[in-house]
Amino acid sequence: MIKTVCFTGHRKLPISKLEIIKSQLEIQIKDFINQGAEVFIDGGAIGFDLLAAECVINIKKIKLFLVLPCEDQSQQWKYEDIARYENIKSQADNIQYISRSYYKGCMLDRNKNMVDRSDAVIAYFNGNPHTGTSFTLKYAQGKSKKIVFVIA
Repeated sequence: MIKTVCFTGHRKLPISKLEIIKSQLEIQIKDFINQGAEVFIDGGAIGFDLLAAECVINIKKIKLFLVLPCEDQSQQWKYEDIARYENIKSQADNIQYISRSYYKGCMLDRNKNMVDRSDAVIAYFNGNPHTGTSFTLKYAQGKSKKIVFVIA
């Protein structure tokens, strides 16, 4: 049975497909809820992660756990993204930081942590093999996790 699901996806989402991605994401989340999922783990990055966290918050009969790479993750972000991030953090049921400050590899360590704690992964993947999303999907496959894709 699937109890815990995490998200992985790209930071840059095509604006023209944003509503389709959001709609597909909501469908996948609700499908996992119907299968018994109770906890959704999100990495809190710009793009797909923030969108996924907002979808979980809007449904809110489930728990949102944030696994964040470092306390200063949003330091270089735009004001609008920081505001969304802080709003999500204020509504999360649990927050865990991989590190106090950024180090090379903390994002990948965060992704592995989320996959290790999850039974399944919801992914938005554009096919680029040289991304953190690609690494996370390969890692999840190696751990025999169920993977579903948001298609836009």
